[in-house]
Amino acid sequence: SSAVGGVFSGTLSSEITTGNCTFSEVFASRLGGVAFMDSGSIKVLDSKVSHSKGTALLLNNCEDFELQSSEFKHCEGGALKLSDLTRIHIENSTFSSGSATNNGGAVSIRNS
Repeated sequence: SSAVGGVFSGTLSSEITTGNCTFSEVFASRLGGVAFMDSGSIKVLDSKVSHSKGTALLLNNCEDFELQSSEFKHCEGGALKLSDLTRIHIENSTFSSGSATNNGGAVSIRNS
């Protein structure tokens, strides 16, 4: 675990792509169980996330977010929290048994 982004943390011009990955029992003590991004872009392709504590993917001010053929199960804090993203593309993905005390057990999208 870490304070932010249990697996990935990025800012400015970060570009992260994951493909055919499994993330299980990952957490961050503050933000983003699997990933915290504060700008940049992220692609998650053919991946599985389960038992994440803290929102699995917490993305702010990113240029591009793409999620394809992925599965999120048992994410405490929700699977996705997306704020002020330029482009969001979600395709052929499933969300099950997620929970959040505020805003979306599966997906929360906010633009200011």
